Amino acid sequence: MSQAITTSALPQSQTQGQAQATKPLNYSVPAGLVDEVHAADGSIKPQWAYLLASLGDLGPQVLQEREEKAQRILRDDGATYNLHGEDVSPSNTWELDAVPYIIGSDDWARIEAGLLERAELFNLLLRDIYGPRTLLRHGALPPEALFSHSGFLRACQGIRMPGDHELILHAADMVRRRDGSMCVLSDRTQAPSGA
Repeated sequence: MSQAITTSALPQSQTQGQAQATKPLNYSVPAGLVDEVHAADGSIKPQWAYLLASLGDLGPQVLQEREEKAQRILRDDGATYNLHGEDVSPSNTWELDAVPYIIGSDDWARIEAGLLERAELFNLLLRDIYGPRTLLRHGALPPEALFSHSGFLRACQGIRMPGDHELILHAADMVRRRDGSMCVLSDRTQAPSGA
């Protein structure tokens, strides 16, 4: 992971955007919520400085044009989705935020450890479900929950992938809680939406 670039590390001949990156942005966060961009003292968090400088260099008009172009490409290419259980026609056009979500290295270290642990848990579950079925035999997993699930493939019983991992993909939808911690809303072990 690359180290965050702070404005103090930028060349002395700063552009307007780079100078703007050290100034607090003009918005307020409701009490009790976490501000992703500003530190408690109101300064810009280091992981956001370079991005904000770059966005400042582009200016609002160029950023708006790029966002509109991205939305047009997504619409023209037919990138759509439906919410689970939603019977909507036509489908919703996929939306792309022009400003990425930046996660600081300290935050990412905690998130990464949790996601690796979750992925390993899903891997062990998958291995057990299509292997010895210890969870079923000990009553930890109701048989009807497994055998009636549309994603369960009886024909795969006993088949092992080479190596230590049965799980091919793991994705998680996460949000930040009011206390600043991250929470997983849902896990995906098949092709995630948008992939």
